[in-house]
Amino acid sequence: MRCVTSSSGTDAVNPSTGTRRDVPLTAEVSPDASRLALFGFLWAFALLYHQVGYDDHLGTAADLVLAGIAMVAMVWPSTPIVLGALAVVHVAVVLRNLPSVYNHWYFAALVSIGIAVACAIAWWQDRGSGSTLRPASVARAFVPAGQWCLILLYVASGFHKLNHDFLDPAVSCAPILGGAITGTFALPQPVAIATIWLTIVLELGVPVLLMVRRFRHAGIAIGLLFHVMMALAGYPRFSATGVALLTLFLAPGTLTQLSSRGRFGRLHEIIRVRVSPTGFRLAIVLVLVAATSAGQAVASPVFLAVQLLFTLAVLVLATGHRTGTESYRRIQGPVPLSIVAPVLVFVSAISPYLGLSTSRALAMYSNLRTEGGSSNHLIVPATLQPFDFQRDLVTIVASSLPRVQQLADDRMVVPFIELRSMLSTTGGDVRDGSVSYIRNGTAHDVPSTRADVALDLPVSFFVQKFVRFRAIESSGQRRCGV
Repeated sequence: MRCVTSSSGTDAVNPSTGTRRDVPLTAEVSPDASRLALFGFLWAFALLYHQVGYDDHLGTAADLVLAGIAMVAMVWPSTPIVLGALAVVHVAVVLRNLPSVYNHWYFAALVSIGIAVACAIAWWQDRGSGSTLRPASVARAFVPAGQWCLILLYVASGFHKLNHDFLDPAVSCAPILGGAITGTFALPQPVAIATIWLTIVLELGVPVLLMVRRFRHAGIAIGLLFHVMMALAGYPRFSATGVALLTLFLAPGTLTQLSSRGRFGRLHEIIRVRVSPTGFRLAIVLVLVAATSAGQAVASPVFLAVQLLFTLAVLVLATGHRTGTESYRRIQGPVPLSIVAPVLVFVSAISPYLGLSTSRALAMYSNLRTEGGSSNHLIVPATLQPFDFQRDLVTIVASSLPRVQQLADDRMVVPFIELRSMLSTTGGDVRDGSVSYIRNGTAHDVPSTRADVALDLPVSFFVQKFVRFRAIESSGQRRCGV
């Protein structure tokens, strides 16, 4: 019996009988399109979760548009035009808010660049076929790039943690995050040490499992459990992006195959009698909208519960599929243009070791320190840095500007280029005030930052957005922080 997809991509018609049946969360029977639909649904949820979780959905008109398109994408997740629009608006919102964005939000924007490029590639390839953007074409262009983005994220996060301070239970972030899960702020030292090494093994081990076809289902399952722990530790929005990307490693056609056999198949039969997939997704969106309208006290637990349920559903898909089948494809390299997304992730990850930006290096909660001409990393020394930005540190003595004065109060130091960026705005104006600082052992008293020749303000738009640095302790160990 042959089925053809409807224009909406959520129903299929039996030509011999004229009856209509639902296809589970897919826009086409094509396995690639099915995988894109599942990813698109969870990716849109992850972006919506971020906007609602940080109360950004009503921040600006662009934020409102992003939240709105995310909800539309949840209802029609395999519609390339909707996914492409969501990606473009997401990148625009992140670019506008840089540098004040979280690491996971910046990483998600790099993935969205990959989605937008994949849509452009698919449009170019399909332009002469008589059909507009096809989900399967977008999937083939994007899936390898998305897979490598997640692999690089895991590898970078784990590699950053190979440093002396992360391995020290007294200051390591691992016991702190572990304590957030258990509600215990002081883990016993043996447990703290075990938490440290478990974190490193997970973050460096999962990408290896994902790249080996035989063990890919185990990598997906372990990765999902890792994201459950991160969600319970207080980082569910980061987990939501990770869960969505893990679905790209599922065997093509997993949804279709599982829906026709076993307990999952019987459950699907029950559900699809009562509501179509589109209706079911619309109902989820309406529940999320209602929770958002009720305020954070209601939205936060509802979104977290939905996130954990989605993770459980993907776990069922991953563990229910037979391993070692031909449908598990070898991890391929991205097509030439879509490689831009993993390349950007890689460049962001290695930037601290080059002497460049540390604030968006995907080194969150890793205790990594590469500034001041020394490095706490076990493998990469600071002497390999070709750029000098991180060596040129300044100590703030006093300032009339509250944000700069906070550095003095906290006894933190920053690279000189970061001080200049803090005193500049993206509009080209300069925050005028006084600042006293020590640079290379020399004291500088600046009564007016706007007119100071040494500060040479403002710095360029590119530097203000992308070449940014964290504040670090003036002495001692690198404490836990983003």
